[in-house]
Amino acid sequence: LNISTSDLKLLRAQKRTYEKNSQALELISLPEYKAAHITLTPGKEARDYQLKAAEFHAITKRYLLGDDLGLGKTLSAILTLLQPGTLPAVAVVQTHLTTQWQEEIKQYTSLS
Repeated sequence: LNISTSDLKLLRAQKRTYEKNSQALELISLPEYKAAHITLTPGKEARDYQLKAAEFHAITKRYLLGDDLGLGKTLSAILTLLQPGTLPAVAVVQTHLTTQWQEEIKQYTSLS
């Protein structure tokens, strides 16, 4: 197989990006890793695992979160919207969850 010089450069650059992202994701998954703080509405704080989910999403640009009921999946998703470069965004949820999303966005952020 032959590869053009420009394609080889692109392939190598993407390989470096993949390796860097893989290392970052591995660090995030360590129990002792402390995620960066995200400022919410005064008096509101996110849990560490929710902040880790937002960081994971920021790196991968995709994330399927399968946490158990009551662990704050909605807030984890909202935290991803507070990362630079993520807005505007659309949240597609089941029809019975639209009010919950509106209330949590209002409760935790200044987003509208």
